[in-house]
Amino acid sequence: MKNQFQPVLVVCAIIFLTFANARANWETYEGIYRMGFEDSSFWFCDDDKDWWLNFTQDADKQFTALYEELFSGSELEQETDELTKVPGAGGRMVRGIFFIRFEGWKHPAGEYGHLGTSKWQITARNIYDLRLVASDDEANCNP
Repeated sequence: MKNQFQPVLVVCAIIFLTFANARANWETYEGIYRMGFEDSSFWFCDDDKDWWLNFTQDADKQFTALYEELFSGSELEQETDELTKVPGAGGRMVRGIFFIRFEGWKHPAGEYGHLGTSKWQITARNIYDLRLVASDDEANCNP
């Protein structure tokens, strides 16, 4: 038997998400992004808070396309040992440490990320720049 309230709930959810997205304060941000196993850490250039970086579906597709432009599978595997030596990697195996510029919005303080370890979260919806961290980035945006 079909739930008679299901269509109403779907409409309410769509309305809520539409207004929540419209109310979000979307701004352009840049900083250092570390991506790895159960890790999606982001640091603003002028802030030392460790943010969990979340991607919308569109931003995830943009990120994947930009990431694949930077690496092929074999090149990434060869580079991985070097990437673990980058400041901020903490000696852990990472998939990459990048400079990223994107349009996003900051969530209120809470518990985000893997096992709620991040107090802060930011959601990206458009990615404008993604590249490996350069020495200038490390000097200006050291996580």
